[in-house]
Amino acid sequence: MTKKLAAAAVALVAFATLAYAADLKVSQVNKMFDPGDLTVKIGDTVHFVNNDTVTHNVFTRGSPQDFSLGSVKPGDDKPVTFSTAGVYEVRCAIHPTMKMTITVQ
Repeated sequence: MTKKLAAAAVALVAFATLAYAADLKVSQVNKMFDPGDLTVKIGDTVHFVNNDTVTHNVFTRGSPQDFSLGSVKPGDDKPVTFSTAGVYEVRCAIHPTMKMTITVQ
């Protein structure tokens, strides 16, 4: 019985975490990220939306959770769900001046 209660408690905590996860948006416009700095929580999803007229290639390396979205064409929306706390330096492989910081708590 104790094992069943423990399993139920774990499932409840996992569900509660998912229930409070947020969907946030980072726009790519004028060869910049907007906003340039963002703070999110573990479990939140950030949508990288290309509102620009050119293709971008959004990535991070050496961060707590590396990701690469590949080509993000104008009008595309590519999500990243953050599962590891830390500071992420996000870049565009095509436009080296495009930089932003995402802090995951």
